[in-house]
Amino acid sequence: MRGYELLGQVMSQLKEKLPQVYLRECWVPGGPGRLPQKPVLAGQVGQESQEEDKWSARLDFTLYLPRGMDFAAGEGILAAAIQSVEGVAGLAGFERQGFTPDTSTGLMMAACSFNFAGGGGVQGQTVSIGGIPQKVSGWQVSVSPGRALTAIGEEEPFAWVGGVTYTVALTGLDTQGLERLAGFTVELGGQVYMRCRWKTLEETRKEAVFLSNRRLDRGDLDGGA
Repeated sequence: MRGYELLGQVMSQLKEKLPQVYLRECWVPGGPGRLPQKPVLAGQVGQESQEEDKWSARLDFTLYLPRGMDFAAGEGILAAAIQSVEGVAGLAGFERQGFTPDTSTGLMMAACSFNFAGGGGVQGQTVSIGGIPQKVSGWQVSVSPGRALTAIGEEEPFAWVGGVTYTVALTGLDTQGLERLAGFTVELGGQVYMRCRWKTLEETRKEAVFLSNRRLDRGDLDGGA
């Protein structure tokens, strides 16, 4: 199971357990004049890695409370969410934080991360880089959100810089000649990363890191999404 398949499974369970909560993937608070009227629980794959026969992933969730909602209700939502995820196969542990104000909206928010681990990896995996199959021994994906721009004296951002950035590290990769690629596409683990660019290429260590601002499921791409 890959990270986004796992996220989909967890989100489905949470929707059944928490019908009073909006569930969103990679949700960014503070859209133009639209603050939530119900609690919002936003989830994403914060990190995923594969090294030979060892796989791991971290799912990051953030709960946003609408203005006027008390902490007791928020604590109850988090407790129910944690209880729901505890039964998911491969859960290795979780970590949660207390409620703090979101800097862009002033909404109270609390973060919770779930760590999963398991086997089932395949040695000598193949990744497509710029349409060319390449062998790698392992990979790791991390996700970084964009940065909010807020006017002086205002709480809500007027724009977001960068959007979501995916940082993907590849190990055991023959990097010779790859420096010529720019704006390329990578297919990895059932995901397609588009408009990629190299961050680092280490020929001696056979390691490479690329950045991407857009990721799609392979199935969505095939379906024309």
